[in-house]
Amino acid sequence: MEATKEFRPAKVTYSGFSTEFLDRFDYLQKNVMKEQPQINAAIQKLSTVLKKEFFDLLYPFQREGIARAYLADFKFLIGDEMGLGKTFQALACIQWCVVDEEKSKKVLIVCPSSLRIQWARELFLKVTDFFDSSDDILTVLKGADLKKGLQQYKVIVISYDLAVKFLTELQNQQFHMAVLDESHMIKNHSAKRTRVMLQLLTQIPHRLLLSGTPALARPRELHPQINAINPKMFPEFDSFAWRYCSPRQMKIFVKGEERKIWTYDGSTNLSELYMILNNNIMVRRLKKNVLSQLPNKIREYVPLQVKIPKSMMPIMTKAEQMLDKSTKPTQTN
Repeated sequence: MEATKEFRPAKVTYSGFSTEFLDRFDYLQKNVMKEQPQINAAIQKLSTVLKKEFFDLLYPFQREGIARAYLADFKFLIGDEMGLGKTFQALACIQWCVVDEEKSKKVLIVCPSSLRIQWARELFLKVTDFFDSSDDILTVLKGADLKKGLQQYKVIVISYDLAVKFLTELQNQQFHMAVLDESHMIKNHSAKRTRVMLQLLTQIPHRLLLSGTPALARPRELHPQINAINPKMFPEFDSFAWRYCSPRQMKIFVKGEERKIWTYDGSTNLSELYMILNNNIMVRRLKKNVLSQLPNKIREYVPLQVKIPKSMMPIMTKAEQMLDKSTKPTQTN
């Protein structure tokens, strides 16, 4: 629960829009997402940027998502439901944003720890025009990896926790593009992780966020992600909260003293918020919306790094022996 001791509600006009929203209306109109002809033209350009075998693997809705990210200058949130290929779309965006401009550009991938190896693998296999060898990718598994010297790497793949811990080292790099996988991990304004990531992203020109659960029903968790993409859209949380988070005042007691605070766990005007985001910085598709384009279920191999404690080795060895014995064919009379 987020709260603040003082809260000054934004003034509301007769139309129901806050004055802060109306002040930004011209900005939002100028930056509204392009119509279908512009999207189609962008898809056509995409077909010339990607290799044919890569482009042919993309489903129509994925091509549209990539085109919309391009039209938003790769300051964008891909919020498709899990299983609809957000990573695949991100790989194509990297190819378009970085390779199409200049090979010397650098990319930062921030993701949960369990996905670092998978990201490095997919990058090397799919964004083939960008790498001379796998040595161009640094997968940061521990802090010591960042002390090797980072200038020679074209892509750095790092977890959120390590990115927070080694902020200075990352800020010293000239990244052209950043991809935040599972970006709902920066949903809390008061969390150190969120504050550090927003500080880091301000110096990176292109910022792509991926999240299968962008918390549309709880707008306060969206605000940090919106700021990561475009800080000018809703620069002040107070006015954003008053319009979309249904602020509620409640009483608490601190050391016997009664205090009033505001909480922002509610939601209101969600259709309006979705319209603004979908027309500017976000695309979200559900499986039911694109079911006709999807193939049968696809199973994917995901490599994981597993550390087995020495104390467990005798048990593991015994289990392997029992498994081998149980799978050997037995002779019958």
